[in-house]
Amino acid sequence: MPYDPQPHPGSARNVLGGPLQSCSDDPLTGFLRDGCCSSDPRDIG
Repeated sequence: MPYDPQPHPGSARNVLGGPLQSCSDDPLTGFLRDGCCSSDPRDIG
């Protein structure tokens, strides 16, 4: 199965089981600069 760095829409949840809220979009942060904690095989950290 190929690696899918993006969660399926609606599947990502916070620690309480609720939907995630965007909080890193000004400026965009994260390895993929998508405002989320998304990563891919290039992210070795």
